[in-house]
Amino acid sequence: MMAEGAEDGASNPDDNPRFAGRVSASLLEPETDWFNQGTYLGKKRVLSIGAGIDTQDNLVLNGREQDYSAWTADIFFDGGGFTVEAAYIGIENGPNPINFTRMSAGDDMAIISVKAGYLLPGEIFFGPVQPFVHFETVDVDGRDDTDIYGFGINHFIKGPANKLSLDLTYLDQERETKTPGAPPVQDHLVVTFQMAAGF
Repeated sequence: MMAEGAEDGASNPDDNPRFAGRVSASLLEPETDWFNQGTYLGKKRVLSIGAGIDTQDNLVLNGREQDYSAWTADIFFDGGGFTVEAAYIGIENGPNPINFTRMSAGDDMAIISVKAGYLLPGEIFFGPVQPFVHFETVDVDGRDDTDIYGFGINHFIKGPANKLSLDLTYLDQERETKTPGAPPVQDHLVVTFQMAAGF
């Protein structure tokens, strides 16, 4: 992909393009989409390994000109009712802050993410049900870490694109802070109920 990326004159004065790419290898049944579906509802047995990059040069972040780059490596397995996904993301001079962490524009950081679910046999009401758990850790260079723990349940009405989801996520800060004029960085619980419909 080649795109405009950051467009405003303040952060991208040279109007440099943004480049991104991804490659993946399917070792069992093939996946043909840019991203996996999260689950194939027991209809496929998939083991995929992927990697991606994202770059944009000469961005002005926190008053300094810096080259942004990010890369990721991930693995995904779905079969026998189990779904497991793990990913590592490395970011150098990130252009956008992440408010629930201590990341600011221009920081370097690493994210490790692990997710797992199990598709219960049979159907409940309209379709299959999948309890899941997830863990992420966000490590910003020179700052305190944020750990994220969660669990929830998916209720698939018609395929993976049409579902109801309930997720309980706890954000655990290594150190809580309140900075005037900035969102507080505190331990807190996030409850998400979501309905997705795909056509």
